[in-house]
Amino acid sequence: MAKILIVEPDESTRDAIRALLELEDHLVTGVANAGSALLEIERNIPDLVLTELYMEGMDGLELIRACRRQWPGLRILSMTLGARPGATDTIQIAKLLGASAFLDKPLLDDRVVDAVDVALAS
Repeated sequence: MAKILIVEPDESTRDAIRALLELEDHLVTGVANAGSALLEIERNIPDLVLTELYMEGMDGLELIRACRRQWPGLRILSMTLGARPGATDTIQIAKLLGASAFLDKPLLDDRVVDAVDVALAS
């Protein structure tokens, strides 16, 4: 059982990921933005952060940078719609910043579970 933080602005997507990971017996918290994520991480450091890259205000790249500065060993997975204009560059930057993997939306249940399992095992 792992503590997982989902950072996803879309409530229905956040709830779907939460439900999927709770079926795998993980303790899951979901927040809508990077600012809330940083506050949640301060309160209770998770085993894994799964973050959207494109968000209002602080985006996922800025969140990854902030996490790397304050919690360098924190496991992070990034996700977004890969077909979004400019997404390929953003995905590469996320990997360079230390996101261990990327999930392309729409998310497929098996891919999410597999990516989370791999990230937690590393």
